[in-house]
Amino acid sequence: VFYSDLQLGLAQRMPRFSRGLIAVFSAVGLIAAMLVIAGNIGAGMQLMQLAALTAMVLMIGTALWLLPRDDGRARAFLLVFGIYYAGVMVAFLRNLGLLPSTVITQNATALGTLVHMVVMSVRLSEGYDRMRREKEAAQQRVVTLVGQQNELLEQEVLRRTVALRQEIARREYLEVELRAALETERRTRQSQLDFIAMISHEFRTPLAIINTTAQQIARNLDAAREKTLARCTNLRDAAKRMVALVDEYLSTDRMNTEQAPFQPRECSGEELRELLDDLVADWPDDRVRLYDATIPERLWCDLELLRVAVRNLLANADRHTQPGLRFDLEVLEQPQGRFAFRVSNPGAEIPSDEVQHLFEKYFRGRQAQQSPGAGLGLYLVRRIAELHGGEAYLESSGGDSSVRFQLSIPV
Repeated sequence: VFYSDLQLGLAQRMPRFSRGLIAVFSAVGLIAAMLVIAGNIGAGMQLMQLAALTAMVLMIGTALWLLPRDDGRARAFLLVFGIYYAGVMVAFLRNLGLLPSTVITQNATALGTLVHMVVMSVRLSEGYDRMRREKEAAQQRVVTLVGQQNELLEQEVLRRTVALRQEIARREYLEVELRAALETERRTRQSQLDFIAMISHEFRTPLAIINTTAQQIARNLDAAREKTLARCTNLRDAAKRMVALVDEYLSTDRMNTEQAPFQPRECSGEELRELLDDLVADWPDDRVRLYDATIPERLWCDLELLRVAVRNLLANADRHTQPGLRFDLEVLEQPQGRFAFRVSNPGAEIPSDEVQHLFEKYFRGRQAQQSPGAGLGLYLVRRIAELHGGEAYLESSGGDSSVRFQLSIPV
């Protein structure tokens, strides 16, 4: 009864019927056992046979009742246990005298059991194979699912890796852009600082002229009218120079922090010649000799910055040339479409340990310690040359020859 109940799945399909069936037949089995123990073996065996016959009929009937709504278990039960129950039923009927005793009836139980075992073995084998296939199918589904999940994970990892690389590339690009912006800002700031230093340096010359001339007038109030007029002319020229500096360098365009001070344009040879004449005129007639036979017809430059550079070279030569001596300004044609301004002056030899520092900012050599200055002149010359794509350098440090500086720029 227990095995038949398990095979038919009565505990799930008919739970109350299953519990009642097991309880009744358990009680009958207990009573039959008690009768056998009490010595009434015949009564106990008859009770057990009657209970077994009733159970077989009841279980076959239950299987037949479940057959229309079967999921396979009732049909299998009828096939496996029906033959066995039929053999047992024939044996019971023979024992009760309802069937004659023949070879078949005598061996009905054995034959039914044999067929039952064969069918049961086949059933168990099929069940095992089915369970194995289901297990393999389940394992395959698990493998497939794991493979799909791994593929999804790989795709997600790949997507995130690509996104991470893109983010890294974006940040590297932003870092490069930021570095470039910072470098541009640094250069612009340095350019503005150099520009301010140049302006302050350029104002020194006209201010010195005004100061010196004013002192001369004050010391010689009774001087001849011609001398006073000449000194007044010097004052006016110095004032004009300062006004020109203000107009040229302190205008809104030049002082705009977003615009570099370097503003080149195409200039004619006549403009350059006029600039040189103006520069030479800042010194007495016998102080500077100008050689300008090779002035180019056209050049691309910031004319006012060029004026500053050449004036600083001339001022440096004047500072280191003894009174009564002359220094030279030459315009030289150079290969590869370049030209140069060379300023030469007789003077003491520049010490070798100072040569490499001449164009450094705020550097002043031992020979310049007794004269006023900020150490910016030659530094500004080189900076202006570099803005023009050229160079400024010491050609000769003196000694056996003159001290010579060159400012070379492309045409």
